[in-house]
Amino acid sequence: MSASNWTTCPRCTAAAHAAKAAQLAAVDAAYGRVPVAEFDRLRAEAAVPVEVEYNVREDYEFYGFSEGKVVAVYGASCKTCGLSLEFKHEHAVPGVNG
Repeated sequence: MSASNWTTCPRCTAAAHAAKAAQLAAVDAAYGRVPVAEFDRLRAEAAVPVEVEYNVREDYEFYGFSEGKVVAVYGASCKTCGLSLEFKHEHAVPGVNG
């Protein structure tokens, strides 16, 4: 079975941005304390933008309208950090007994 969608994980994305902020702070702290070539190397490494892979598999389905009750089922799981969410919701179609 294939995934309905692949997307990025909000927890992994936040961690990547926090790591980038720490890296930039380390570059700022190194200014005037390390040789110029080392500072330039650190600055070049810090200039690489944050990239977060599509590491969350999303699966979802909707069914039941013809029976008078729409069912939505959703599940997502991050293959990197394990963050996951699952839920099922049912909603009656207005004007239909079912």
